[in-house]
Amino acid sequence: MSVESEDIVDLIARRVRRLRQTRGLSQEDVAVAAGIRPATLSGVENARGAHVSVRVVKQIADVLGCSVGELVDASPPTPSSEEATVVEQWRRLDEDERVALKLLLARLSKA
Repeated sequence: MSVESEDIVDLIARRVRRLRQTRGLSQEDVAVAAGIRPATLSGVENARGAHVSVRVVKQIADVLGCSVGELVDASPPTPSSEEATVVEQWRRLDEDERVALKLLLARLSKA
């Protein structure tokens, strides 16, 4: 495998893991929805999926709500309008408000 191919496999691994975690999905959730084995998804996320078909990557991308192109594009992903709004609101908060919001989010994530 060339260095370029290894870079793409690593990029896909990082993007799939990040998107899955951001969406609050387990590997099993994504694997079942994509119609693949959890071990296959684990291999993709750990950059051991060099021989995974484009069809499997497409199935994973569909479940994660993105395109295959977004998984292999080396440029940073463009945030959705909702994400951009959240970031803008975060920037307007003072330090005390940010601390309070972090505490609230920590409590919600434990629920």
